Amino acid sequence: MHSKNPVSGFLKQFLILEPDRCSAKEYRYQWMDKSKQKLIRRWDNAEHFPDPDNFPHHIHAESETNVIPGTVLSIMELIDLLEAEIAAR
Repeated sequence: MHSKNPVSGFLKQFLILEPDRCSAKEYRYQWMDKSKQKLIRRWDNAEHFPDPDNFPHHIHAESETNVIPGTVLSIMELIDLLEAEIAAR
């Protein structure tokens, strides 16, 4: 994957492993510009924004304070979404 607009990011995820499933207890997926100074998007389930629908899952869109409802994404769903978004830039 090549982009005219290089980006940076990190993943943090704590999983609960059970005999019949694996689920994310806590997660934070952060996507930033190459300089690591500008937030593009962050998906997380920290309980610091109780208002959005689907609490505690939310997305910080281009700033820490612009918060919209989110859903849990698997790592593969996140990669697919990022590939599509980066390709569209």
